[in-house]
Amino acid sequence: MDNKNNKSNEELIAEISLLQHRINTLEESFVNYRKQMEIELYNSKEEAKFAYKSNSVLLSNMGHDIRVPMNGVLGMIDLLNQTELTVEQKEYVHVISNSADNLMTIMDDILDFSKIQIGAVELENKTINLRKSIQEIVSLLEMKTKGKGIYLQYSVSESVPEYINVDPVRLKQILINLINNAIKYTKEGGIKINVELIEQNNNSVKLKFSIIDTGIGIPENNKEKIKNAFQINEIQTHFSEGGIGLGLAISKKLIELFKGEIGFDSIYGKGSSFWFYITLEKSDGINQEAIQEHSSKQPSLFRQLNILLVEDNHLNQKFATAALQKAGHIVDIAENGKIALDKYHKNKYDIILMDIQMPIMDGIEATLKIREWEKSNNINPADHIKIVAITAYAMEKDRERCLASGMDQFLSKPFRHNELIKIIEDLIL
Repeated sequence: MDNKNNKSNEELIAEISLLQHRINTLEESFVNYRKQMEIELYNSKEEAKFAYKSNSVLLSNMGHDIRVPMNGVLGMIDLLNQTELTVEQKEYVHVISNSADNLMTIMDDILDFSKIQIGAVELENKTINLRKSIQEIVSLLEMKTKGKGIYLQYSVSESVPEYINVDPVRLKQILINLINNAIKYTKEGGIKINVELIEQNNNSVKLKFSIIDTGIGIPENNKEKIKNAFQINEIQTHFSEGGIGLGLAISKKLIELFKGEIGFDSIYGKGSSFWFYITLEKSDGINQEAIQEHSSKQPSLFRQLNILLVEDNHLNQKFATAALQKAGHIVDIAENGKIALDKYHKNKYDIILMDIQMPIMDGIEATLKIREWEKSNNINPADHIKIVAITAYAMEKDRERCLASGMDQFLSKPFRHNELIKIIEDLIL
């Protein structure tokens, strides 16, 4: 055998040893790389959590700082509307009211846009009467359509269940965004809302919502712009009639949270149809919504209430006091939680309207102390003083925090005087 072309055992062993060393080195490098990646991934997650938390706090604070003055503006508009006004003054107040509502819509859109960007929007699941909810939306927006001389109608197919489980606030937001957009571009004729059943099984239904208008329609060369407007990062702001803003992009993201889809059909000069599909759980209607509907039909007996209003903003004090006094109630004011606590121990109140962010003692701490005192004095929970959170903190986590502290209801600013009166009547009368 020719050994010139063959390696000796020593050489083979040396090469195998070298190869093994390289393999070990690679394995060690891989392990070190993996550890480094895990550390970087952990750090990235922690940074993302910190950024999410920081953004959530910022959003909550922004919303609060915007809603507090807007509550005073909308509240005083309501009160002004109840005074004796000339025809000219009524027209001015109407313009101011519409402008304030539009401003609030824009601000809510901006805050929602920010929430969506950081993934801070979570859907609730509540039972609603769908037809009643759509009727409420139509009633809310009819003033706008009547002002333009156009109609706003709705039709819900008989096959659509009366009760469904959905996030009512987000469904309402989607529909209002799309209807407002239709109103903006419709000068003659009107808008119709259609709800159809597409599919169903034992537990769920797939529904199609369509907002059909007789407006100007969309030219072919603009349809791509509308499609871009559905994208959160490609908002178009240069359309005529004031632009489409954030409405379509927010609606698309919310519909995606529902695991649905959105689209549109349009013929220039004839009108447009914006539609979306979502799949929702059926409900048998035996729920709080049905109970509330039944109870709302019962005649309510008026009685004068002794109300403690805990509010540090003087304009909001004035608005809420005037609204409550006009409804026939007696109002006492506390400017912070500590004063509220002292007044609660000295006087008898039927209900406490509690602001959350206040100096010296906030509303959460004051509520906890009231509930602790009631417990230590063996007051039956069913007989405890009713406390309503009246706050400019309007995110779901804020509502949960208020209810967890022992509050009975939650009303976010800005609110209309009739909303305030209704929430009191629902709890007391």
